[in-house]
Amino acid sequence: MIKTESAQLTHKGQVRDHNEDNLFSDPELGLWLVADGMGGHAGGDVASAIVCESIPGMIREGHSLVEAISSAHHMVKAAPANGRGVDGMGSTVVALQLNNAGYEIAWVGDSRAYLWNGKLSQLTTDQSFVQKLIEAKAISPEQARTHPKKNLILQSLGASVIGKIKVDTIEGQLNVGNIILLCSDGLNNELTDGEIEDILANGASLDKSVEELVNAANRAGGNDNIAVILIKAITSGVEVSGTVSYLQKVKNLLGK
Repeated sequence: MIKTESAQLTHKGQVRDHNEDNLFSDPELGLWLVADGMGGHAGGDVASAIVCESIPGMIREGHSLVEAISSAHHMVKAAPANGRGVDGMGSTVVALQLNNAGYEIAWVGDSRAYLWNGKLSQLTTDQSFVQKLIEAKAISPEQARTHPKKNLILQSLGASVIGKIKVDTIEGQLNVGNIILLCSDGLNNELTDGEIEDILANGASLDKSVEELVNAANRAGGNDNIAVILIKAITSGVEVSGTVSYLQKVKNLLGK
């Protein structure tokens, strides 16, 4: 598996009185999650916590990332009947899972994943109303940032009206030095891609970079909860596999 280092930080922002975002990181499992809850007190924070608890459990049992996220949807829906949370609560999720060859990213809602490899590229596509308007060329990406319905998402985990959730996915490979950024919309609603890129380009430690990203979002208004995870590749899956293959060949020649 790709070797990594990572850092994470979440903050309630400057306007909200509590934090409904949740994070999960487990480098040994090769799994990182950002979940942005919705539903107010005893709602959104509970929904996002359930997401961050249930998905790792399913992954440890050998389920795929899509299966784990689909299961989390039903667990959030069922939670109020079991005395946890409130009816109508929900959560977005964006998840990164590493494997020997590279990574898979899966998401529901508008929490995002970006790749930084000297420049910033958005890997995910928001499941949102304004994204559909952009795709229909009804508005520009710049207009979407100030659209009155920019926070309207088309899916969330736990949404009672959705029986089966559609999980979007993307796969890729990480090279040494590449960084994956996972975040809730509290970051990218406040900062442009250029501002995020400038912070990552500074070359600071991951801990310093996540702190600066959150601080910058707060300085820009902090109108929502903010959650950020940075995952940096220290070795690539291709290099690790090649090293293992080479060592095995040496052992075979030596008869070991």
